Amino acid sequence: MSRLPPSAAVTFDASGRPVSSVFQDFYFASAGDAGESDAVFLRGAGLPERWRDRRVFTVGEIGFGAGVNILALWDAWRRHRPAGGVLHVLSLEGFPLSRADAARALAGYTRLAPLAERLLARWPVRARGLQRLWFAEDGFCLTLLQDDVAGLEALDLAADAWFLDGFAPSRNPELWSPAVFAALRRLSQPGARVATYSVAGAVRRGLASAGFEVARAPGFGPKRERLEARLPGVPAPDPRPRSALVVGAGIAGASAACALLRRGLSVTIVDARARLADGASGNPAGLVSPRLDLTDTPAQRFLRAAFLFARDTYRDVAPHAYAETGISQVVADPARAARLLADPPLPDDVLRPGVAGDMLELGLGGVLRPRDAVEAMCRGAHVLLAHPVDRLAREDGPPGLAAWRAFDPGGACVWSGDLVVLAGGPACDRLAQGAFLPIERRQGQISWARPGPALSRPITGGAYALADGNALMFGATFDPVGAEADFAALAPSDADHARNRAALTALAPKLAAELAAAIGPAPLAGRTSVRAGLRDRLPAAGVLAQGLGVVTGLGARGLTTGPLAAEAVVSDLLGEPSPLDRGARRAVDPNRFRSAAHPPPAGV
Repeated sequence: MSRLPPSAAVTFDASGRPVSSVFQDFYFASAGDAGESDAVFLRGAGLPERWRDRRVFTVGEIGFGAGVNILALWDAWRRHRPAGGVLHVLSLEGFPLSRADAARALAGYTRLAPLAERLLARWPVRARGLQRLWFAEDGFCLTLLQDDVAGLEALDLAADAWFLDGFAPSRNPELWSPAVFAALRRLSQPGARVATYSVAGAVRRGLASAGFEVARAPGFGPKRERLEARLPGVPAPDPRPRSALVVGAGIAGASAACALLRRGLSVTIVDARARLADGASGNPAGLVSPRLDLTDTPAQRFLRAAFLFARDTYRDVAPHAYAETGISQVVADPARAARLLADPPLPDDVLRPGVAGDMLELGLGGVLRPRDAVEAMCRGAHVLLAHPVDRLAREDGPPGLAAWRAFDPGGACVWSGDLVVLAGGPACDRLAQGAFLPIERRQGQISWARPGPALSRPITGGAYALADGNALMFGATFDPVGAEADFAALAPSDADHARNRAALTALAPKLAAELAAAIGPAPLAGRTSVRAGLRDRLPAAGVLAQGLGVVTGLGARGLTTGPLAAEAVVSDLLGEPSPLDRGARRAVDPNRFRSAAHPPPAGV
């Protein structure tokens, strides 16, 4: 199987309707008319009435296409959204449309045009797996799964409704198989509703065999009938936390705060330092870039999804702090570069060969100013700086909730509420709840020269170099440091500047020569900080106990992995659909490090 999902092959008929050349079927009944979406899918799923008393509502869809159903759903949600409500949509698409084809397909939908414009501006990259887009001002979250229908097996969610809008069963039977109906049953909560235009006998029997109660209803347009199905039962009560504490004010903590604020929680951030992003996240600039691997492992799926989510998050939340420059990546082994291009994890408009055989050009990714991004992501939270947390304690709260308290070194309670996210980087294991984490601390020094030689786009490949205004920034060292070290006392050294110069020479000899000519023997400026990593080079992102999560171990890729790691933790804490498949969740689960020697602390 190719690591890229196959792109949609589309033609358009005289009325502007897109037609799949693969399945020889129309994407929707009539161009420019959302009536089918309203009548068949929203009405068939009992919407908007069914979400009026819900804080969180989840809709699944098979057959995203150009997103017409989801735009109609989003439109209805904006008009009938319950106070503080969050709508999650997870949609499957095996043959993703290009942005240009989607724009042409949506051109006639006047009512949906404003939302279509917003979706098209952030149209998902063609890449296998899950991609999440938040439209936080509307409480709307779209997670697109670009994969064949077997991808449903790796998901965990409890949907309130399903839209079945794949191509006709006679054209694409794989989307209407008993295995799919069984998956829908597993991924639905009691009382879930299914809506579809198809009344084929195999569809009716398949849903009934999976445990749904099936009924025909009047159809739309030329179709005499449509189908509605319901899973018996009622959804369980879902107590909704209202407040959260984030321990740590770097990129991990800011990402957690951002994820919590999107959902309307009251968020408090505490940090022992006196400034936001005063640790490893305090460098003047850093890279947001993918890791390019040859195999599609759970770790690689996490890293690819993390890159795409980080890119979208910064463009949405902190556009002033992020420049989409693209990235040049040096690959030491030309044969490896050839293998990556032969079976790429990203499409060829994103990943392409460079001018040299050892170079790859990435059309996405770029440079982030971390402190500006952290400030934007924390906006709306209550921030307590110079407030160390020495101890956390939990009390049983209402059913399904836990009440947590945070205490300072003097024993005073500095906060109490529903949820806690540990995001303190190298300090996470100093609290009892995180003591089992095998955090490795690494001192990293960056160097910069101002003014430096011009650099149109960053270069990476072990070391890296990027333009920060008129400065050239490069590095970085990555040396072990003990837990007992005084992180605040660490300072740049001439020896590490020399190591960074040597690394730049190995990475980009011409650029290093230009730097030497520009500044001669003049001393370099720099900064040193401590990063937290883990032995498998993946983050720890998950739930430790009821109401307690952790995001740490981001290592050298924190600007790229932090937003998705935090989004996954918050999703799990709140019982919402995860942005990760089951394998990727296991790959970053902090409990992978638990052992008999490190059981959970008493009361957790």
